[in-house]
Amino acid sequence: MNLETEMENNHGRQPADTHDRIELRSDKVRHIIGTRPPAAVRYGTLIVVVVMALIMIAAAIIPYSPDGTTLLQRLLP
Repeated sequence: MNLETEMENNHGRQPADTHDRIELRSDKVRHIIGTRPPAAVRYGTLIVVVVMALIMIAAAIIPYSPDGTTLLQRLLP
């Protein structure tokens, strides 16, 4: 009986001896998964902060009511 026939009989489950032979997370894979790229994190955070600041500035400057007042004019007396 070959492996394909055995897997069909087990409804797609791998036999126990095959599962034990597979090393799911080697040292190299754990090292790659465990480290995150510092530049991507740093620049990603910077981009999010800049976009949020631009949204707040736009909300304070762009008029939103028919009389032309801005959010900043409504908040400040």
